[in-house]
Amino acid sequence: MLQIRPEQMKELEKVAGRRFEGQLLDHIKEHFPRHYEILGEPTLREVIRYGLERAETYGFTTERDLCLYIGLMLCLGSNFDDDPQLPWASGILKAKTISEPATRMMQLDNEAQAYLDRAAGEGNELLRSALLTVQKNRIAEPWQPQAATLEQSIVRELRAIWPHKCHVLGEAGLGDLAHEGVEAARKHGLATGRGALIYVGVMFLLGSGFDTDPQFPWAARILSDPALKNPAEKAEQLYGAAMSYLEKWLR
Repeated sequence: MLQIRPEQMKELEKVAGRRFEGQLLDHIKEHFPRHYEILGEPTLREVIRYGLERAETYGFTTERDLCLYIGLMLCLGSNFDDDPQLPWASGILKAKTISEPATRMMQLDNEAQAYLDRAAGEGNELLRSALLTVQKNRIAEPWQPQAATLEQSIVRELRAIWPHKCHVLGEAGLGDLAHEGVEAARKHGLATGRGALIYVGVMFLLGSGFDTDPQFPWAARILSDPALKNPAEKAEQLYGAAMSYLEKWLR
């Protein structure tokens, strides 16, 4: 009788994993061609591996569910599952009343599509309008808060950039985003008002977990660079990289 040694099984698992990874890449190339073009295959492989690990923690194991999960990451940010801007996502993923992974994924996908239609537009026209606004209105140095607090000033700027998403998030959601963003910016050494605005703005556009998102490796490099000790310089580096990335989507 044929016997397969443990080390052979591990090799077979690696082959199967690489094959599925390749299938997911083909899916992205067909259904998310701009992501494929802008991010490139090496980055997308990292995104896929990251996503498969996160998806499996929620019990998603079928090819269909894993494929949908990766697609949601590309649309909402790789850390959408715990993004405070998307409380409905974590609510569905952690709901004890949903026992079947397929049902959980169906609800998650339906809610995500409804959210994207409201915030970005059915043809992404509202998202494109927001990106054009960001491109045309660069944040001047120095930037001076125009409201009573820094957080209120940041919310005011976000409303001017992407009013439809702000409407979807609501007052409480915007307030939470600004508060958490300012705190996170300080932890990354972005202590100036302009630095906080840039950080929260990138969260707003790319997802709250952009600093660890494999889709945006440039962000992690800048924020963890020990040579960037000057807050203003670090903020400028982050701003420049984010603008370069966003402008690719407008070409």
